[in-house]
Amino acid sequence: MIQYILLCTLIFSLTNAHPYVRVLIVLATGFDEIETVTVVHVLRAAGAHVTLASLSPGKLLVRGAHMLRIKPDVDLLTGPTDPYDAIILPGGEAAVQLMSLSGELGRLLVEYEKYNKYIGAMGVAALALQQHRIAYGALLTADPRVETQLSDFYGFIASDDVVVDKTLVTCTGPGSAMQFALEIVELLFDKEKAERLSKKLLYRLF
Repeated sequence: MIQYILLCTLIFSLTNAHPYVRVLIVLATGFDEIETVTVVHVLRAAGAHVTLASLSPGKLLVRGAHMLRIKPDVDLLTGPTDPYDAIILPGGEAAVQLMSLSGELGRLLVEYEKYNKYIGAMGVAALALQQHRIAYGALLTADPRVETQLSDFYGFIASDDVVVDKTLVTCTGPGSAMQFALEIVELLFDKEKAERLSKKLLYRLF
């Protein structure tokens, strides 16, 4: 009887266990601190393995838009070669300019799109996706200031703070960073985990 209970418990734990979830977050000089720190905190709290990858090789610290410095885990050039479950681009105008010019990031995004991995862009970071011609014609949202720059390439939804279209996840900016992060949790894990985490963080999901 005890063996049967243990077997049932093992089967239940295996069928309800989530696979190892990995998320790559790209750090470039001038990144938006609220967007970056929020998504890192929420995803790690959910149990995801989050790797911060610096766009600039050899940088020990990457400086944000308001002088917050973060130590990256890896350089983007020497980081993981196989796609993670998701890649996320935080905003920040200076950071997005650097992302838009990075051929290495462009090639990486193409790989993520090819293998149907989740691609997240926060605030103005959607401009980098456009520059690298990622998810042409998809529905998205972004910082309202860049709507006209994106509307010829994407279906821009100004009414929503967070938009999910297949494997593309976007948000308007710092004010929607928590909602964005919890949406990523729901997609990579499940809705129940996102709801439990939102209660723990005292954030009301809409």
